[in-house]
Amino acid sequence: MSNQQAEALRLSEQKRRAALQEVRDKLNQRIQQAYQGWSKVPAGLCTRAQLTREGLHLPEGVEPVAEVFGYRPKQHGHVFYELYRREDAVPHASQRGDHGFAAGRNRKSE
Repeated sequence: MSNQQAEALRLSEQKRRAALQEVRDKLNQRIQQAYQGWSKVPAGLCTRAQLTREGLHLPEGVEPVAEVFGYRPKQHGHVFYELYRREDAVPHASQRGDHGFAAGRNRKSE
């Protein structure tokens, strides 16, 4: 390997490490709290799936406020789940009674 190739490889590795560190820093800023195990998660925090089961969804732009370290044996063991505040969620359209249809539009014609 020539000196130029070695230098290019070294610079490439430095760029890769810098990019990884930037991603880690962004994640650390975004997620303020991490819990180890579901028993330690406060009642007001939920995953998207839990909110969906309750008939709620998150509007665009809502970021997770915490994460929990869980275990799923069929999905490669340990995983992180993003947690959201229940107060940030809104009812699904079907729960509000507003299905996005104009009056009578979804009815069969007579």
